[in-house]
Amino acid sequence: MIALYAPEDVDPRTVAPLKYKFLAAVPSYVERGEGTLSFRLLNLRQPQRFYFLRDGLALPVFAAHSRAVAPLDPGEPTQVHLALTGRPSEVKVLWVSGPGGAWSEVASFLGPPGPDAEVHILAMADLGQTEVDGSVEVDAIAPASLLTSLRLAQEAAGATLMVLNGDLSYARGYAVQWETFFDQLAPMLRALPLMTVIGNHERDWPGSGDRFGMAYDSGGECGVPYAARTGMPTAGPDRPWYSFDHGPIHFLQYSTEHAFEEGSPQHAFIADDLAAVDRCQTPWVILGGHRPMYIDSTFDAVRPDGDQYLAAELRRALEPLLLRHGVDATWHGHHHSYQRTCPLAGGRCLASGEDGVAAGPVHIVLGHSGASLTPNTEPQRPREFVSVQLQHGYVRVTANATRLEHVVVSSRDGSVMDRWVLEKPAGWCGSRGVLRQGEERVAAAWPSLEFKSQHRLRGCDTF
Repeated sequence: MIALYAPEDVDPRTVAPLKYKFLAAVPSYVERGEGTLSFRLLNLRQPQRFYFLRDGLALPVFAAHSRAVAPLDPGEPTQVHLALTGRPSEVKVLWVSGPGGAWSEVASFLGPPGPDAEVHILAMADLGQTEVDGSVEVDAIAPASLLTSLRLAQEAAGATLMVLNGDLSYARGYAVQWETFFDQLAPMLRALPLMTVIGNHERDWPGSGDRFGMAYDSGGECGVPYAARTGMPTAGPDRPWYSFDHGPIHFLQYSTEHAFEEGSPQHAFIADDLAAVDRCQTPWVILGGHRPMYIDSTFDAVRPDGDQYLAAELRRALEPLLLRHGVDATWHGHHHSYQRTCPLAGGRCLASGEDGVAAGPVHIVLGHSGASLTPNTEPQRPREFVSVQLQHGYVRVTANATRLEHVVVSSRDGSVMDRWVLEKPAGWCGSRGVLRQGEERVAAAWPSLEFKSQHRLRGCDTF
């Protein structure tokens, strides 16, 4: 194979290559021992070097290397992207650059929309990244991310926001894959803010303070590159939860990788944030995390991170808050599929109220964006799920004060995989009060249960 390493003076036996290509794919090399390969090089702000090696990466034999290939301008700002700050008059601009002053190309963007605007959002999770030149990366697992990104690029001009809920790059300690990820999205993100949540492949590592304490999923990153590269307006270091408004939607983004039980700092933040939402300004509320609260998965009650076990823990801790404050939808990922429930409370589908407003949140899993699909769904679809699909894609969301539409788009051919709409009457501010409605809806869903002011349900252990 031909493999690329950086910096140019590194001992290639001690580090992983940035990427590589197998020479067996070059017919002239197989026939005559010669050939040509093409690589696309990113500006990594340091010289790089190609190596010819045999016998694979486990016990490589290095036969030859090229001259160093240096970037023309190490100080060039690259990977320029936008993020919201939670303040309606601000946009944060992030980039990567090396030493020396330089200029990027000129770019422009629009300020955040106000509550009366119609917004257009591209939503997904578990996207990953893929080398556009056909190179192989160490431990790469996102074969469809490039296809999804190409589809997203066709829609970006009409969008106002991109939301990516966990497992962004799947770099897991291979820093160059963060570079590839943001380079892949850069043409869109110069004008389109990206808002994210942290996932297991960004955060989890034994003894590092995550909720699980035993998972190696981040490759030792422990959330540090994620925090530095995304610039989210979080509550503080290693407290990756926050909220922001975008048009008529209030987004509450939280971490399933940190403690979320009642009594935790994150639970207090979620409760306080939901209680403070002005539904006249933002009639729609969407909760975003990584691991799902409802999930069609056969990965059952394995502690501490089985799909069904963790979903039950999330419901126990957070579902009373969602119902009490009238959350409209949840967006999660982690399971590499698309899934949608009916409006739910306690696992039961609920009819809309007299005003036509859904009586409980719709829960969707949008982890089908790029990583290899997860086929471990139940043979028979659970009754609370309206749609479960194993096909790569993303979600196109359009919202104004009275209508919230989700259109799920196939990355393969652009066809519509699913479409659903929530509606509210004009001038809706919670009608008789979201809080009171939430209590009535819980009582209707579970007549034998008492909805407590301290956000607990009495009389059941799991939902």
